[in-house]
Amino acid sequence: RNGPNPQHLPRGPYHLFDGDGMLHSIRISQGKATFCSRYIKTYKYMVENEAGFSVLPNIFSGFNSLIASLTRGAVSFARIITGQFNPKNGLGAGNTSLALFGGNLFALCESDLPIAIKLAPDGDIITLGRHDFDGKLCINMTAHPK
Repeated sequence: RNGPNPQHLPRGPYHLFDGDGMLHSIRISQGKATFCSRYIKTYKYMVENEAGFSVLPNIFSGFNSLIASLTRGAVSFARIITGQFNPKNGLGAGNTSLALFGGNLFALCESDLPIAIKLAPDGDIITLGRHDFDGKLCINMTAHPK
């Protein structure tokens, strides 16, 4: 299961879809079940984890009002200009869905490239990183593939 779970308590407007991606899995082996929950370690997650707070305001929180949208834009611009955040490394949270392509598992979000995920033999969930299919995907990918 994939879903949005905020890493830090929201400050100001918050929308359910704004949370960081978290995967939940259950591995059943030899009559025992192992449950695992792990954040998807996207660039955004790692920067904010190190900072201890949300560095980049989330997308949906700005939809509350024009003032919230303008404020979100100004804060984002300031943090990018000062080097706190580099959007070239990814904006997404990988919090929308999961897809299996070519035997590989990906966490998806509309605002970024797919995030490759690996399920370890012991049931742990490991983030491998953004995946552009050998340079063939240069823009964001839908989080709702059919």
